[in-house]
Formats: sequence, C-alpha cells, structure tokens
Amino acid sequence: MLLDAPPPAVRKLRCRVSYVIPLNDALTPVATQQHFARRLNAREIYCPGGHLSPLRQAWDVA
Repeated sequence: MLLDAPPPAVRKLRCRVSYVIPLNDALTPVATQQHFARRLNAREIYCPGGHLSPLRQAWDVA
C-alpha cells in the first residue's frame, strides 16, 4: 500500500505537507522515506533517532 502512488486527492493538496525522516530508522531506509516525501511534494524534516522518533520524541520533532 505504501509503495503505491498517492491517490489523486492527495497529490492535489494545496496545503503545505511535511514529512519527518528519522536518520536511524532500521525499518524504512532514508532513501525510501525521501521517495515518499518527494512524491507528495512535502518538505523533508530530518531528525535523529529511529522509526518511532516522531512518537517517542514528539516534542523535539514538533
């Protein structure tokens, strides 16, 4: 599902989209996450940590 192209409604979003990319993610490589972000034309935000960094370090990511 994640590897499918985003649906048309998502590709046509008019609001800014940000995509948080943890640099030490053992589950999803950085290059794969960059690919997802770029398909959404999202601003890429890099953070230290692993796959759950956006949850475990939510204050730092926000």
